Amino acid sequence: MRPRTAFAIVSVTVSLAGCAGWRPVPQGDIAPRLSTEKPVRVQLRDGSIVVLDQPRVVGDSLIGNLGPTHERTAVALSAVQALDERGVSVWRTAGTVALVYVGATIVALFLLLSNLG
Repeated sequence: MRPRTAFAIVSVTVSLAGCAGWRPVPQGDIAPRLSTEKPVRVQLRDGSIVVLDQPRVVGDSLIGNLGPTHERTAVALSAVQALDERGVSVWRTAGTVALVYVGATIVALFLLLSNLG
């Protein structure tokens, strides 16, 4: 693999990884705050953590699909200690783009200087 191709792949991968993060969902009436398109990370009062895809509130339960098998799972809302929703982080994205840019500049300067000498 050529160095430029490898650098491009690493840059894109790092940039995409830096854009997303978990954001807390305020406590209270969570039903209208949830997006069924975004996964949620649920921290239970017993300390365990589960990630549910396609979450929705039905009655007094949080229901969603769990893991790669998409097994339907229900969690009592009274057992939920904290709830986080997956979303884009502006600051993480900006920081990642800046780091990739600085890294690309350093590599380009190094390659330029090594070709001159």
